[in-house]
Amino acid sequence: MQDAGHFEWTSGQAVTPRYRVKGLLGDGTFGRVVEVEDLQDQTVKAMKVIRAVKRYVSSARIEADIIRRLNTADPENQSKIVRMTDSFTWESSFVLVFEPLGPSLYDIIKRNDYKGRD
Repeated sequence: MQDAGHFEWTSGQAVTPRYRVKGLLGDGTFGRVVEVEDLQDQTVKAMKVIRAVKRYVSSARIEADIIRRLNTADPENQSKIVRMTDSFTWESSFVLVFEPLGPSLYDIIKRNDYKGRD
């Protein structure tokens, strides 16, 4: 199920009874992001599945705690910080679920030949 700690996915795969994988959004050093359908509310979300590497999972737990605190402190989302809707341990990975936003900053920079601006 894991390649070098990365989540190996298939379209239609269940990740807990709540989420079903639709497709890949991107890969990174720390994990893989897949588009999922949230079967609880029939919405599309971005699921970040952290590689099964102890230090990555530890960092992801801290990331989830920080985002949860920021989201709680700003219920009206005035700060425009990404909304995390769920986090949990699944198999040997840690998972964070977010509202879908768009391409990653890395993908944008890569498309721009690794230049911040023209």
